[in-house]
Amino acid sequence: MQLFVKNKIVSLRGSSTVKDAQGNDVLEVKGKLITVTKKKRICDMNGNVLYTVRCRWLNPLAHKAYIYNADKKKIATVKRPAFSLKNKFEVSTDQGDLLIEGGYFSMHCLIKRGDEILGAITRKALNLTSFLGEDFFTVEAGDDANAAYLVALVIAIDNVVDDATGD
Repeated sequence: MQLFVKNKIVSLRGSSTVKDAQGNDVLEVKGKLITVTKKKRICDMNGNVLYTVRCRWLNPLAHKAYIYNADKKKIATVKRPAFSLKNKFEVSTDQGDLLIEGGYFSMHCLIKRGDEILGAITRKALNLTSFLGEDFFTVEAGDDANAAYLVALVIAIDNVVDDATGD
């Protein structure tokens, strides 16, 4: 399954739309008007919260994001190693750790659990809309059941990067 996550150019709340390959809306990402932790909710099209993503509060050096399930239980911690020669993120979960990595300047990363590839993330190359605040990601999920979780990972990674760069 291929999904497209597109942050809106103008959004006071940091909301996103998630579409499938046919252009149908499949998920909504809802942010808040004012939030220190960059809290966002990944919802189905009926408004049911599937996952919540938020950054660590007051983290000047250790940039992390947390993913919570619909029951508000923390299920994953996403962090970017301080020194790495690759575009790399480590994800700690209660069901095994994940590694998300690509080349240093790569816009393409693989999501792996051990040797198993769970999916891939591609970030749209820089262009004029990137400088206006638009981000655009493609998420390739090998399993439809994991698609919303992989979108939550993309939102968490985007939050970690934004937190580290002061966006």
